[in-house]
Amino acid sequence: MTLRHLLPHIRDAAGIRRLLDDLDAGRPTLRAVDLPSAARPAVIAALAHHRTSAAIVVTARDDRADALCAAANEFFPVDRQAVVWPAPDGLPYEQLPFELTVSTQRVALLDALLTRTEPASVVFTSVRGLSHLVMPPHELSEHRRELKIDDRLDAPAFVRWATRLGYQVTPLVQEPGTIARRGGIVDLFPPGAEQPVRIDLFGDVIESIRTFNPSTQRSDRRLRSIILLPPSELPFWRLPEAAAAVAKLDLRRLRDEVRDEWGRMIDRMESGVTPPSVDLFAPYLLPEPADLLDYLPVNGLLIVDEPDAVALAGRQLEDHAVELVNAFVANGELPPDLPRPYASPTDLAVHRTNRQVVDIGAVALERDVDVVELSDIVEAPAFAGRLARLTDEVGERLIHGWQVVLATDQVDRLTEIFEERDIFPRRDKRRDPGEPLPLTPGTLDVVASDQ
Repeated sequence: MTLRHLLPHIRDAAGIRRLLDDLDAGRPTLRAVDLPSAARPAVIAALAHHRTSAAIVVTARDDRADALCAAANEFFPVDRQAVVWPAPDGLPYEQLPFELTVSTQRVALLDALLTRTEPASVVFTSVRGLSHLVMPPHELSEHRRELKIDDRLDAPAFVRWATRLGYQVTPLVQEPGTIARRGGIVDLFPPGAEQPVRIDLFGDVIESIRTFNPSTQRSDRRLRSIILLPPSELPFWRLPEAAAAVAKLDLRRLRDEVRDEWGRMIDRMESGVTPPSVDLFAPYLLPEPADLLDYLPVNGLLIVDEPDAVALAGRQLEDHAVELVNAFVANGELPPDLPRPYASPTDLAVHRTNRQVVDIGAVALERDVDVVELSDIVEAPAFAGRLARLTDEVGERLIHGWQVVLATDQVDRLTEIFEERDIFPRRDKRRDPGEPLPLTPGTLDVVASDQ
């Protein structure tokens, strides 16, 4: 289902227009209140679409970020679909296995925020997602590399460069973040690419760059160039330095088996091998720790869904992290004095001071903000199968010039019901509908839902 043809009408609603005008006036912080939950995806889409720069939407929970992103995408054009920043699976200090595929997704997203100007990125994240540490923007830019046809490339040196950044050597390249070499052919799957790429060398000159199918390993499209990114949001090239710092920790309080495992892990890190729970050592890899919001451009927009809920989730995350680390230290599973391996939720307050912010929802603690009431946007009535009431109310609104869209998984049946009552929904008879036609006043559209 797509509702993007409604976006111009949503932006023209009186309350939304006031909000957008205040945004254009450069107000540092705005608060939209009295907004029904069901209308939030549309309002978020209107705010993000109104701006040409990137936007980050912060929610309290992972499932809320997923749901809001999916709903908002119904209003976004195809070339500007919003995405969800992958939050860590566990809480800080839980020492979960490292997932290379998820890591490559994060890098691609950070690069899009850093380099894309149009269409600008729209990213949804939870508080847990914001807690995840990443390399600062300038480091990602410095390790971004472009290869072109006819460039010179030393294959062994290139593989060493890639593995130092964190690419994993495999016999066949099928997953993001992996690399393989066979003579003068180098295969790798860089972050952000839909398919892996095959680099054919003639001596030390790049003769061709082609995508290939990871299942069949057969070459596909020819490319003139390819952008390569590090496979992780953490700078794995600093693993040997991190190992030296970790080795200085007091490991005497660890249980014997845990201490032995830490010794082996430090040895692997010294060799540049990624440890299973690498997030735990993020502070040793990051002389300048950053988080997702550091990638939001200075002219970007920060949208906070229910600021009080976000603040509460941040406090709870930090409380749980402190409880966990204290328990692990007491049980001899972690050494004392580990630096904090996550971004403190209080860092969000710092980011609020240098970005334009829109809070959606009431805030218990009053701040110096401009409040925009959206009381003219109301919840849609629930009809619960009462079709006569539905057709009567829709007909009444159409008479007064409303533009009405109904989403259903029974398009034909609902259309027949309206036609039986002399209300004729629009029928799009184009062979290739493509983008939906704009709605005119007094028009009803019955569209297929995605439920």
